[in-house]
Amino acid sequence: WCIRVWKEGAKGKAWPRCVVIKYHTSPEGQSLSWATDQDGRPCVFSPGAYINNRSLMPCQEPPIAMSTWQAAIHVPHGCMALMSGNPVTMETTATDTDKGRYCTMDVPLPCSTLAMAVGYFESMEGRSAICPTKDGPAEPVECRMIAVPSIIDRASDELLSYVPGFIEASCELLGPYPFSRLDLLILPKCFACMGLKNPNLVFLSQSVLAGDGSIRVRVAHEISHAWFGLLIGAKDWTEEWLSEGFSTYIEERIQARAEKVNPGCAKKKNNSLRELRQLLRYRALSAEMDETDENLQCLRSRASLSPNEEAKPFTVVKNGQICSKKWTQVHYLKGYFLLHHMAAMVGLENFERFLYEYVQHYQGQLVTSEDFFQYFVCKFPNVSQSVKDEFFLEWLESPGLPKCLRSKKFNVKENALIAAALKQFEFWRKQDNINKRNKTMNIKRRKQPEAEPLEHSEQIVLMLEKLVERDALMHTTLRQLNRCYNFSTRNCEIRHRWCELVVKNKFTPFLDDVKHFLIEDQGMGIYLFGELIISGQARQRAMAEEVFEQIGAEMDRCTYQTVSDMIRGNSSSDS
Repeated sequence: WCIRVWKEGAKGKAWPRCVVIKYHTSPEGQSLSWATDQDGRPCVFSPGAYINNRSLMPCQEPPIAMSTWQAAIHVPHGCMALMSGNPVTMETTATDTDKGRYCTMDVPLPCSTLAMAVGYFESMEGRSAICPTKDGPAEPVECRMIAVPSIIDRASDELLSYVPGFIEASCELLGPYPFSRLDLLILPKCFACMGLKNPNLVFLSQSVLAGDGSIRVRVAHEISHAWFGLLIGAKDWTEEWLSEGFSTYIEERIQARAEKVNPGCAKKKNNSLRELRQLLRYRALSAEMDETDENLQCLRSRASLSPNEEAKPFTVVKNGQICSKKWTQVHYLKGYFLLHHMAAMVGLENFERFLYEYVQHYQGQLVTSEDFFQYFVCKFPNVSQSVKDEFFLEWLESPGLPKCLRSKKFNVKENALIAAALKQFEFWRKQDNINKRNKTMNIKRRKQPEAEPLEHSEQIVLMLEKLVERDALMHTTLRQLNRCYNFSTRNCEIRHRWCELVVKNKFTPFLDDVKHFLIEDQGMGIYLFGELIISGQARQRAMAEEVFEQIGAEMDRCTYQTVSDMIRGNSSSDS
């Protein structure tokens, strides 16, 4: 349905300054997620990026339909209301039982960037980031951490002190910060992604609280969306790589600058860590290509436009409600490698300078891939115009890995961090063979094998991924592995791989680890539900159904539908 405020072909003498639409919405509308927070109290938030707030307010969905806005929220006393706009200080007209909050957004943005959250939150203020402005002196950007009382201290300790540095490092790379403040909100565990950036407000999954800061780069990723996604948006809804690919590319550079990697640390080691992370992303992208429908492997749709779309381009949101699209990382990872490919063509320093100039040139606009590629070849005259055709054909419009990625090699032997991870994989592979031999020969050995420690969480992830690829592991080996690494205390990326091992090898004594992960780390997606269901073990399938019954009511519609289809055996969740 739609609301029309004019008649086709009719032209009035003067367009009204204001059109008032009186409406009410329903609590069942999918634009609002009603949840129970970590302290057992009610909370509501709006993940507008999926269905564009369509059941929260009358709005136009395509990104080109941009507008400013004002809002007033009335909430019970004791609640905190947050919005993605700028707070306005003015007298409230609320009653004795509730209070009001007023917000405004003066920058025209797509309606999907309007976000709100209401709950029994507490906040902690960090130091303000000092950021350059376009024409005047540097100005402060206020930073706050917001969460429920039981986790506010932990969230602040792990993240808040790093946020101003992330913003300042981003400004060095990309230019003045587009907004005046930044609130980071830890949402209830039912929040179905790791992070979501809106103007002035970042939604975060509780899974970013790893305890050791190893998932902190996720915050850098979300901060970079202030430039890639908000200050510069994609004109075509399907070209998400123009925001997600760019943020994935720049996040590590932001973190490295902000945390000021020890200059005494060998440059080779820093490069080794960067290459290790790139290897993990390459493995993830390769796996995506094996599991994702071909039409979702492209960064830009090749489908021909209808006559109406030709006449009014960018007015239709394509694939906006295909649930399986929500779980793919193709636009993150393929876009990331495309930008690395472009950087290799012109040199890293030159490419980073180009990105800065690109942001200054296109700020406040919506762009297409054509705009970006054309700006690239204009800035680098030595690059042939024909590379644009390569970018479009090989990277954007074709499924699968581009040719240059298919032949990509990693310095596995020369990279000390990768070599150490693979050495530990070999250690546990051999230990598994020993355990199998001991079982065959009825030899009982209780001594715990002594594995070498791995310095970085990414090394443990790589080792576990290699172990998951093996046909099977002895339960004795898995028990020894867990004693060595104590997986329940590790970050969500490591625990996810551990849970994959548990499910694949039907390691029943540790199924509670999988159950805990499905409930507490919903931002990590639904892959484990599928693995439990297809495992062929009745107990594992029953646990998936039990967890779904427990948490399904608070899942967003897309997540709920996808898991429901898995359990019922439906072939598609794209309805």
